[in-house]
Amino acid sequence: MDALLLSLALTAQLLAVLRAVRCLLLPSLVLIVGWGLSGWIFASLQREHERLTILRFDNMIEDAESAIRDRMIAYSDALYGGASLFAASEKVTRDEWRRYVDSLDLATRYPGANGLGVIFPVKSADIPGFVRAVAEDGVPDFSIHGVPGARKPLRDPAGWDHFVIVYIEPVAVNWQALGLDLASEVNRQTAARVSRDYGEPRITGPITLVQDGKKRPGFLLYVPFYDADHPITTVHDRRMHFRGWVYAPFVTENFLIGVLGKRNQQLDLCVYNGLSTAPEDLVFNTGKSVPDSFERTTVLQLAGQEFTCGWNRGPGYPEAEGEPLLTAITLALVPTLLAGLVLSLQTTTRRASELADERTHALRRTNAEMQNQIAQREQAEAEALDAREEAEAANRAKSEFLATMSHEIRTPMNGVIGYADLLVESDLGSEQSEWAGIIQSSGRALLAIINDILDFSKIESGKLQLESIPFDPVASVREVVQLLKTQADQKGLELSICREVEIPHVLGDPTRFKQILLNLVSNAIKFTDKGSVRVRMHWSLVAGDCILRIDVTDTGMGIPEDKRKRLFQRFSQLDSSTTRRFGGTGLGLAICKHLVELMGGEIGASSATGIGTTIWFEIPMESAVKVEVNPETVATDVDALRSFGKYVLLAEDVMINQKLATIVLNQLGCTVDIASNGREAIEKALSHRYDIIYMDCQMPEVDGLEATREIRKRETHHIPIVALTASALEGDRGRCFAAGMDDYLTKPLVRADLVRTLKAL
Repeated sequence: MDALLLSLALTAQLLAVLRAVRCLLLPSLVLIVGWGLSGWIFASLQREHERLTILRFDNMIEDAESAIRDRMIAYSDALYGGASLFAASEKVTRDEWRRYVDSLDLATRYPGANGLGVIFPVKSADIPGFVRAVAEDGVPDFSIHGVPGARKPLRDPAGWDHFVIVYIEPVAVNWQALGLDLASEVNRQTAARVSRDYGEPRITGPITLVQDGKKRPGFLLYVPFYDADHPITTVHDRRMHFRGWVYAPFVTENFLIGVLGKRNQQLDLCVYNGLSTAPEDLVFNTGKSVPDSFERTTVLQLAGQEFTCGWNRGPGYPEAEGEPLLTAITLALVPTLLAGLVLSLQTTTRRASELADERTHALRRTNAEMQNQIAQREQAEAEALDAREEAEAANRAKSEFLATMSHEIRTPMNGVIGYADLLVESDLGSEQSEWAGIIQSSGRALLAIINDILDFSKIESGKLQLESIPFDPVASVREVVQLLKTQADQKGLELSICREVEIPHVLGDPTRFKQILLNLVSNAIKFTDKGSVRVRMHWSLVAGDCILRIDVTDTGMGIPEDKRKRLFQRFSQLDSSTTRRFGGTGLGLAICKHLVELMGGEIGASSATGIGTTIWFEIPMESAVKVEVNPETVATDVDALRSFGKYVLLAEDVMINQKLATIVLNQLGCTVDIASNGREAIEKALSHRYDIIYMDCQMPEVDGLEATREIRKRETHHIPIVALTASALEGDRGRCFAAGMDDYLTKPLVRADLVRTLKAL
């Protein structure tokens, strides 16, 4: 405040002097520009101050949520230890259970947990004997009782009538829980059943705890245990060999406050059950009252339950350091003092300046214009040069990035697809063959998508080339549906295909066609929580053209009308909440639109909020005759190669690719020698007489291109060298041939390509 008052006083005094001496122009400009610059600095500092505050707030939220999840995992691990104790023993005594719970030191290491207990399932017919056995085990007044005031839920499909708490420690504060039937209340029963059927930790929704007599809000955490002598792989197995649960009751307030610690003063947190912030769903609140709005809203998943968290800054929230206002005011003093200095100089030299100005006015004006023109021209040239250098640097960086990604992604894909091909060709059972086929198909679909991403520069520049080969669109749709069926089953969705008329084979690009379908169907499954996703195919003749139309219809949330215009824009999401919940880059539908338009078609969408969405596309297609491969011809070619035999050098540094290529070449009757780097490849090529060399381009010590040049310089007879590389961008083929290679194959490894190069010998 002192700096502000001093700045204002100096400014007022300076303005009064300016008016008195009638020298307003230059000092006033200095003053105005200086104050403007000070204001800009002040605004920039304020924005930076706010950005740091928000960043710190977001980091504190992320740290708090991580602490809550870690604490839940730690408690689950403690319950897993108890479950292992029961799974490894036919009978665990109460003393053994008490010693185990005492060893955990719940009060110190697991704050918020009221105890640790064991639940056993019981059928109604077995209750008398069960109660008698527990009474003889040291609980003489043991009895089974239901949750007070609860409505009995539906019967357990596994056939158990009661889920009874038999052990609980420390018993002194949990004695009311002994004999409690958790199957008598739907919330407790449902969480227990899900934990048993899926074999994983699960918590209940908010409940009222009864074990300590205080009836405080809390929740239960279950971990199941099973017979150790039986394999547990399916829900049926878990139900058949299920023995019971280890569980822990938690008071919600104690659990969350124990996790938050000092954050409780820095952050105000409201926790709601589910995905709602309705007052009736409020579970926990650190503040004195519930706020009307929140600075941040997040969704927290804990052991199968979803909670909505509303975050605000608390009274102890640490603000970002720095005083931007004081700094800006201090800077404002500088132009005031500078303006005063200019005024002093201007007053002293005013007379001399007036005479000099009259005599040199014309010369000064001409000189100023020339200098201005020269400066403008130099500035324009410098800006053009900078822009060109930036564009060239960006282009080089993009090319290097694409080349690196092409090589690094194709290298592991070579192993995935190659070994999937070997599995398909091996002696497998029908179910294993189907699985291997799905891996093979999925790998090839993933490779096609990777190729799309790596070629995105071509898409942007309009240089993407489409294939025109015969393919079956119905088979392509079935392949995509089969690929995504597991994802739909996990969400309980019905995924189906509807075909109104017979659809022939067509000419087109099957890879791009399946890419469009994969984007649309996976999006429909992602944004649909219940109901179905249907793919409808229609073939029609419009104005002499054959049109293939695909409709992908879901029963999801729908798209508001005012947001549909952004549906096919690049890097666009409908809203931030959807992005946070479902993820995604917003690029898939934009690529679909571009591909459909390249095929001469159009794409669109219709939707009703709360009912569902249909995204459709129409593509003009030309009918094609179905082309079938004669398996006898292929077998004959392979058998001929096996009987011919070749001595092959494989230059490859990746162990997985070495093994894969060796297996395929051995199947083709070849003897394979391995070189793990370019230098070793040169030495072996010059010391042995190979029939053919397969050369990777990127290897340690000496790369494949340099190794090829060296072999060509020193060889006594021509050795066929074939590039076998993950570098698949435009220009890579030309560099391989320029180095002296005879052919060019890209990873993933395709058996037919190896056959072709061997036949060329």
